[in-house]
Amino acid sequence: MHHFLNSHLYRRAIRALWISAIVLPVFVVGAARAQDADNTSARAHVFEFLNVVTNPRAAALGNAFTSMKNDPNAFFSNPATLSTLGQNDSLPIVRALGFGFTKYILDINEGFISYDQRMGDSGNGSFGAGVQYIDYGTFQGYDTKGLATGDFGAREFALSVGYSNIAPHNVHYGVSVKFISSSLVSGSSVANYSASGIAADAGLFYDLESALMTFGLSALNIGTQLKTYAGVQEALPFNLSLGISKKLERLPLTVHLAFHNLTRDREGRDLFFALNDFSFGGEFTLGKALRLRIGYENQKRRDLKLPTGSGLAGFSLGAGVVVKQYQFDYSFNSLGLAFQPLHRLGVGIAFY
Repeated sequence: MHHFLNSHLYRRAIRALWISAIVLPVFVVGAARAQDADNTSARAHVFEFLNVVTNPRAAALGNAFTSMKNDPNAFFSNPATLSTLGQNDSLPIVRALGFGFTKYILDINEGFISYDQRMGDSGNGSFGAGVQYIDYGTFQGYDTKGLATGDFGAREFALSVGYSNIAPHNVHYGVSVKFISSSLVSGSSVANYSASGIAADAGLFYDLESALMTFGLSALNIGTQLKTYAGVQEALPFNLSLGISKKLERLPLTVHLAFHNLTRDREGRDLFFALNDFSFGGEFTLGKALRLRIGYENQKRRDLKLPTGSGLAGFSLGAGVVVKQYQFDYSFNSLGLAFQPLHRLGVGIAFY
């Protein structure tokens, strides 16, 4: 009888996940088409920095983060994960803070900060907020005659707030809204330009505890520009992602798989072209203090391929160290033969 009940609950939970997996894509695909309706080129996108991975743990796992639980920074990949904040050393985590920094190529810097807060009892859901930013550094400006006009800088950021809660059968749902800003700033106020936008993220997350598996589905950047550069309206980089994670029973390893940009223009190619944008990663838990990570991004490797070869493009490594309520993360991401690798640093703090 016990086995029957477990099987019955298992089938009900899987059925609920499949229903959600059908309903949400129908909604978000319609939203994506609507936001591209007035755009002459569906391939032209503004605010592409929204798809840049700034979290070192996610970067080390190849950005296979859609189905990650119990991490405040997963909020950027799937807002439904806000309500998965769990326990550490048998103590309930009430809120968590995360932040990180990356020294990018040339003088480009990027970073993030995230915050996750339980709202009273577990049944009241969780609130989250986060900021992503990228500073492109300083450039020398020239006029149409090639004469220097002075230095100028470029920067972008997005401010997000979200909410998540738990439905029956361990199905989590979440939504977030974000304000996006992009600017070109010089010493002369006459030469300043800016653009802004507003967008929403939606997500579902299912925790199949009996099988040590989690499933995530997210639709990111559903929105439009509020202000454009020089009157040119562009679409936001809509991203529909599906993720699956599995914790192995006899090894201290959790594997993650994610498919990204599932609705992208296939340019006349078959359906499997859209599945090329996948990533996977593995995280080894070595005791209470140490985490080792490895990842791979297939689309990044394809994009960075050169006639001379790809090198280690698309591959990543990382580590995490947990000291009481603090977690320190590092990731190494190869950009192949064309650029120097990226080194990302992050810190997470749990409050009980």
